Amino acid sequence: MSAYEIGGFIGSFAPSFLLIFIFNKIFNRWIDGWRLYSISGICSIILATIIGGFGAADGGEPKFAYAFAQYAPSVLILTVFLGWRASNKVKVEPPQEIIKDNEPRSKNGWLIALLIGVSMPVAGMLSKELKNRFERSESNVGRMIDNEIGQSEMAKSFQKYYPEDWQKFRSEMISLISERDAKPDDISIRAYNFTNSFMKRKIEYIQRAPDEYVIAAMRADGRFIRKLQSQDVRLCAIHAMSRLPPGTKLAPDALSLLSDSVAGRIEAASMGERYPFERPKLSDKDGEDLVLQMLMIGESNDDVKALFGDEISKKPHSVQCSATVKIYDALEKMPPNQAARIYASTIIEAARN
Repeated sequence: MSAYEIGGFIGSFAPSFLLIFIFNKIFNRWIDGWRLYSISGICSIILATIIGGFGAADGGEPKFAYAFAQYAPSVLILTVFLGWRASNKVKVEPPQEIIKDNEPRSKNGWLIALLIGVSMPVAGMLSKELKNRFERSESNVGRMIDNEIGQSEMAKSFQKYYPEDWQKFRSEMISLISERDAKPDDISIRAYNFTNSFMKRKIEYIQRAPDEYVIAAMRADGRFIRKLQSQDVRLCAIHAMSRLPPGTKLAPDALSLLSDSVAGRIEAASMGERYPFERPKLSDKDGEDLVLQMLMIGESNDDVKALFGDEISKKPHSVQCSATVKIYDALEKMPPNQAARIYASTIIEAARN
C-alpha cells in the first residue's frame, strides 16, 4: 500500500468510530452485545458509503465503490474489536460472585482475538482490491481519458475531424487501461501505434491539403523540434533522422508541442480530403533555393552537403539536430507555396517509412 492509501486507511477510523457510537446510542435500548455492534457496523458502512460516495464525486457521479473501499475495513475492525470488548465486560448478578481475574471472561475470547488479527491484513487487501477495481472500471477510465487525454490538441483534432477514429482510439484505451496488468509503457505503445498507423494512412491527404494547412502543420513541427533541441539534442536528432520510439519520455512542454504537431497534421489531412489541392511536383530549383536559404541563415556548407547526402547519419547528434532545425528555419523564409511544396514532398513523404 502507498503512503496515501495508508493515510486514508488510518484517517477513516475517526468517522467510522463516530458512526458506530451514534448507532450504538440509537439501538442500545433494544439490543446489546454482539448484536448491537453488528447492526451498528452494518448501518455505519451503509451511511459512510452513501456520504463518502457523494463527497468524492467532485461534481461527477457518486463514487460509492471508492467510499465503501475506504470505510468498510475500518468499520469492520472497530466492530470486531468493540464487540469483543462488550462480550468480555464483567457482569454482576446478585446471587453469584464476580468472575475471578484468573478465569477467562469469555469462552470465545481467543476466537475474537484471532478474528481481529486476521481482519487487519484482510481489510487492507480488500480495500486495495476494491480501489483498484474502481479506478480501473470502464466508466472511470473513460472519464479519465476525456478529462486528461481528451483535452490535448491532438485529441481535440481527432474529435473534430475524425470522430469515428477518436471513438475507436478511446475504446482501445479504455479496454487496455481497464485490464488488471496494464502498464504505462503498454498504454504508450498502443497509443503510439494507433496514431502512427492513422498518420500513414493519411499522408496522401496531408500532401494534398491547401497551402495554409500544410504551412500550419510545418510550423507546429518546427516548434516541437526546436523545443527538443533546447532540451535534449539526442532526442532531437533521433526525431530528425527517423522518429521518436514509443515510450519516449518527454518534458510536459515538449509533449504539449508534440500534441500540437500531430493536431496540425490531422487538420491538414482532413482539409486534404475535403478540398484536395494538386500542387506542382518538387523541382531542382526548389532544392537549390532551400540550400541557399540554409547557407544564408548560417548552416555550414559541409553540413548542408552531409544533410542531403548519406553522411548525415555519421555526424554527431548536435549536427543532425541543428541541420534539421535549419531546414525549418529556411522554409519559414521562403514563399508559402514553395515552402508547402517542399515540406509536403520531403518531410511528410519521409513519414511513410
